[in-house]
Amino acid sequence: MKKKHVVEFAIVVAVLGVFFGSEFLDGLGNAPETVEPPQLLAEFGDPDWNAIAVWPAVAEEVEIIAQPDPNVTIAVLVLDDSGSMEEEISQAKAALVEAVGFLSETDQVAVIGLNGGVILPTTPVDEARLALQNALRPVVARGGTPLTEAIASARTILENSAAARRSFGNYRIIVTTDGRADDALALRQAVVKTVTETPIQISTIATKSLPDHALNAAGFTSFTTISGVDGLADALRSAVAEGTTFDPITAFEEQ
Repeated sequence: MKKKHVVEFAIVVAVLGVFFGSEFLDGLGNAPETVEPPQLLAEFGDPDWNAIAVWPAVAEEVEIIAQPDPNVTIAVLVLDDSGSMEEEISQAKAALVEAVGFLSETDQVAVIGLNGGVILPTTPVDEARLALQNALRPVVARGGTPLTEAIASARTILENSAAARRSFGNYRIIVTTDGRADDALALRQAVVKTVTETPIQISTIATKSLPDHALNAAGFTSFTTISGVDGLADALRSAVAEGTTFDPITAFEEQ
């Protein structure tokens, strides 16, 4: 091919590339650019004790409990009500009801759905045992897996409880899930802020193997994998009995 024709051909290729994008150039033998996935292993670092000492920073007025029990546990249970749970949602709801029965009567519990929002506001356990089954009745499986929003909602619930108790007590978020978050990077960032800037403990029960899940941070969160919803009630019972330790649950992990 003559030099003039080579130049003309190069110009034509460049013009077509502008109009039809990188797919055209890749078809001519150029290797497509490799796009690296977002890095989920965000740096946790050391706890921010100053932030923890002033937690929670709640702006609105709350009614202060005169003599809060320092041993009380306030837990927010997060139900995976995403569309992928359609065939298992009834069993998951029953497992949640059973789990509340293993909390102490002096504790308090709230329940939220990934898509359904607040199902049960913060309630003393003895009352929650009676109210939760009816509260869960209208919950259906639909939508995605907005775990970042769920963690934010759970934090708000716990912050309001902590403000009333002047931070006395143990604060837990217990998540059930069968899939990855809609926005894994945002979730990881939310987890980092939660475990390094607040005393809130995060436990997760995954009903299938998700080893690189954004909620799985060894040494900072508790993450348990079970084989399907059949084991959810037992795993939740272990989670609510986990107390104040950050050590991961091991009884139901896959071997």
